[in-house]
Amino acid sequence: MSTNEKIGLRIKAERQRHGWSLARLSEETDTLSKSRISNYEQGIRKLGVEEAKELSAALGCTAGYLLGIEGETYPTKITTKTDKTNDKIAEETTTYNETKLWSLLDIYRTLSTDKREQLIDEALRLQARHEIEKNIRNKKSKKHA
Repeated sequence: MSTNEKIGLRIKAERQRHGWSLARLSEETDTLSKSRISNYEQGIRKLGVEEAKELSAALGCTAGYLLGIEGETYPTKITTKTDKTNDKIAEETTTYNETKLWSLLDIYRTLSTDKREQLIDEALRLQARHEIEKNIRNKKSKKHA
């Protein structure tokens, strides 16, 4: 498989992740036609840096990913330092599934104002439930320690 074909597969996968047709992706870009994008996806045409930037902005991924320079579509780890008991500083690494986050944002944009409010309320309920469950787990682990 050629490099152009591998790049084409990445473009197509990202487009399909959004559930978009070639025409829709073309509409989401400033200058790229449906046939040009199709040529990229088929590996017929070489993707340039400027075109990769334009496609990546529309698709919500990095140009480096589309060009095969980066292995991941999105940054997958965020590392923070958190103060722990006994004044130890532990590194916590949280992995985020950015693909799902972008999909959720796409869905959010299509909703009416009422549905957006319902979605936000549900997210806040889930967050509170998660915190409660986390506190219960912490209490149980302290009992067994």
